[in-house]
Amino acid sequence: MARKRSRLKAICFASYLQKDRYADVPMAIPSFCRETALCEQTLTMLRSYDWNMRSIHVFVDALHRHPDGVLEYDKYFKALQRHGFADVHLHPGGRGLCKQYDRIFEFFHDVPCICLMSDTVPSIQWRRRSGSAETADLPRRYLKPLVAMMFDACEQEGYAAWSLSACKNQMNLLPGHLSRKCGLLDGNFFGARVQGFAPPRFTVSDYTTDVEFTLRTWSRDKGFIRFLGATAMHTYRSPGGHASTGMSTGERADATDRAIQCMAAEFPTLLVHNKSKTCRASMPYTFVPKGGPPRMVKGLYCTKGRKPQNGWKPMSQAERTRKWRARRNASL
Repeated sequence: MARKRSRLKAICFASYLQKDRYADVPMAIPSFCRETALCEQTLTMLRSYDWNMRSIHVFVDALHRHPDGVLEYDKYFKALQRHGFADVHLHPGGRGLCKQYDRIFEFFHDVPCICLMSDTVPSIQWRRRSGSAETADLPRRYLKPLVAMMFDACEQEGYAAWSLSACKNQMNLLPGHLSRKCGLLDGNFFGARVQGFAPPRFTVSDYTTDVEFTLRTWSRDKGFIRFLGATAMHTYRSPGGHASTGMSTGERADATDRAIQCMAAEFPTLLVHNKSKTCRASMPYTFVPKGGPPRMVKGLYCTKGRKPQNGWKPMSQAERTRKWRARRNASL
């Protein structure tokens, strides 16, 4: 698919805020042994942003049976009913995160685009001010416009995928930056255009699906977009989840390291395996620098991190004069 090579202008986020309604984008959530956390964190957070519960689809391992004899599907169904999320769709998925993602992309093969999210996302944080590292919850009315803006940016450049920043440290969030560099797509909240693109396949490991999705997407499309000003919060290695296979910390670290080595061998121009690092402290890989300069988002911030008093439109000379006179008279 051809992409525009010319220098692209900054995106005006204010134009997205002016729209009253947005189409409901399907939200897919793979989950395993976290029925309570799913309801209390991710689904509660999405409800606070007025996300249509009928467009949310949860995929679980329907054949998994707990030690008490209860099926995984039944546990999730009862939890959704108990927490007031009866409108959320529950689907049988695969065993393991790789099979879950394969099932999700197979299920949504005929829709224009989908969003995917982790089952333990309590909030979405953003840099409140362009000149400060202070973070806060993304404003309620910003999420849907932000998702629409990311899909539009992908369509303009011919890309299929986007994500929020994978870094949770507020010092590393970059306000208003749409990165086009090759970097980790955050598996906690990302979007994908489905129609016109071959579905990605996950074949390496359940522990490195975000790295594999990043590599296969870049290899196929030669790019993607990441919004570095916001991030989906997530507690790693929390109880349950697809990583709860009975492995010890060391065994999982070794399995992760082997998966990284396998992908570095398959994608040598995109990923470098850092043998000196240990994955018990940090992920032992580095993405090869590729991609164009960032696109900027204007209208997302002002000097003090809030909407200007007089709106987004610039004031005329007469309006500025009246404002100056009113301020002068008030000081007399």
